[in-house]
Amino acid sequence: MIFMVQKYFLPIFMLIISIFCFGTILVTSYSNRLAADDFSYGLITHNYGIFGSQYHQWMTWSGRLMPTGIITLVTALTEHSGSIFIYSLFLMILLFISSYFMLRQLFNNSMSKWNYLLLTTFFISILFYLTPNVQESFFWLSGSATYLMPVIITLYLIGRYLSQKDRQKLIIADFLLTFIVVTGNETYGALLIFSLLSVLVYEFIYTKKARPWLLLMLTASILGYAVMYIAPGNDNRLSHYVQNPPDEFILLSVTDAIASSYNILRVNWKLFTLIVMGISTLSFQNNENRNVNFKRLGWAMLCFIGINIIYYIPARYSMGSLPPNRSDITLVFSWILFILFITRELYSHIRPYITKYPLWFSLILLINIIWVSYRYRSIILERLSLSIESLQYSMRYDRIYNQLTLKDSRNASLDVYLPKNAGLVYHMGIVNDPSSWINMSVSKFFDLTSIQTK
Repeated sequence: MIFMVQKYFLPIFMLIISIFCFGTILVTSYSNRLAADDFSYGLITHNYGIFGSQYHQWMTWSGRLMPTGIITLVTALTEHSGSIFIYSLFLMILLFISSYFMLRQLFNNSMSKWNYLLLTTFFISILFYLTPNVQESFFWLSGSATYLMPVIITLYLIGRYLSQKDRQKLIIADFLLTFIVVTGNETYGALLIFSLLSVLVYEFIYTKKARPWLLLMLTASILGYAVMYIAPGNDNRLSHYVQNPPDEFILLSVTDAIASSYNILRVNWKLFTLIVMGISTLSFQNNENRNVNFKRLGWAMLCFIGINIIYYIPARYSMGSLPPNRSDITLVFSWILFILFITRELYSHIRPYITKYPLWFSLILLINIIWVSYRYRSIILERLSLSIESLQYSMRYDRIYNQLTLKDSRNASLDVYLPKNAGLVYHMGIVNDPSSWINMSVSKFFDLTSIQTK
C-alpha cells in the first residue's frame, strides 16, 4: 500500500494543491498593477533618474537599497502601462528556481527529479497559503521587493551553503547577494546576520573550523546592514513612529514569539506532520542512512527560537506594536525551513518504520492528506476567487490608467471610479480626499492638478 501512496495518492494531492496555487498566482500576476507607494517611487525615478533616485531615497527616506532599487527600475520600465505582470512573473520564476536549488541540496539528491519538482511546487504553495497577507507580500511591487525578494535570495544562499561543489567560482556573486539581501529591510537583515553568526559559532564549536565562505558572507551582511543603518533618510521615516520605545520591548518580543509560535503550531501541526511524512515517503527508495545529530538539532532549535524573538524586536522598539502582517512572510518562511531541516535530519530514520508498518503509515498519511485538504480548502478557494476579482479590477484600472496618460488630462482635476475591492492585488490607493498623500503622488505622477474617487 505504501507504494500506492507514494506513486498515486500523495503526488496527486500535492499536484492538485500546486495547480490551484500556481493558477491563482498566474491570474493575479497578470492582473498586477502599480499601486499606492509605487507612484511615489515612480515620481522620484522620473525626477532624479534611476541612479539619482537611489541616492535621493538613501538621503531622504530609507537605506533599504534592494527594494528601492527594484522599485525604481520597475516603475521606470512600466510607467507607460502601469502593468507589472512581467515583474511578478519573473519573481515567481526566481522563487521556483531558488526553491528547487535549495531543496535539491537540502535533501542531497535523495529523490527523483519529478519528486523534486513536485516538492518545489508544494513548498511554494505552502509559503503562499500560510502567508497571511499575500496581497502585499507577494504581489504589491513595494511589498514584494521588501519582503519576498529577500526570501528568494536567501533560498539561493542556503543552497550555496549546502552545496559542496564550485563554491569558490561564485564567491563574488554570493558576497554581493548577501550584501544586498540584508538591505531588504531592517528586521530581515538582523535575522540573516543572527542566522549566519549562529551557524558560524556552531561550526567553530563542534568542528573547530570556521568556513571561509561563512566568514565572508557574515562580513558582507554586516557591511550591507551598516550601509542601510547609517542612511540619513532613516530619521525621516522613523519620525513617523514611536520616539521613546517601551522599556519592556524585549520582554514583549519574547511573549509575542511564544504566542505566535503556539498559534502557528496549533493551526498547522498536521500540515507540518504531513510534510515530514510526505518527504519521507517521496524518498522511500533512497538508501542513504544519516545519523541523528542531536547537537545540530538542538542548535537549530535555539537558532529558531532566537529568530522568532528577534523578528518582533524592531517593530516593538520603533513602533511599540506588532510588525505589519505583510512582513509575516518572514516568520512563515522560517517555520517552513525549520520543518524541512527537521525532516532532513529524521527522514532516513522514518523509512524503517515505513517498511515495518506500511499499512499503519499509509493510513496515517492518507488521514493527514484528507484532513489538510479539508482544513485548507476555504483559503485555497477564497484566494482563487479573489484572483478572479483582481482580473476584473485590472480591467477597470487599465481604462483609468489610459485616461490619466492622455495629454488632454494634463493639469486637470479628475474624478475617477475604481472598485473598492482589488482581490489579491494591491489597490491603486486613491481616495475621495485630493489632499491624501497617495492622491497627491498619483496626481504628480500623471501631471494632474488633483485626483479623487467618485
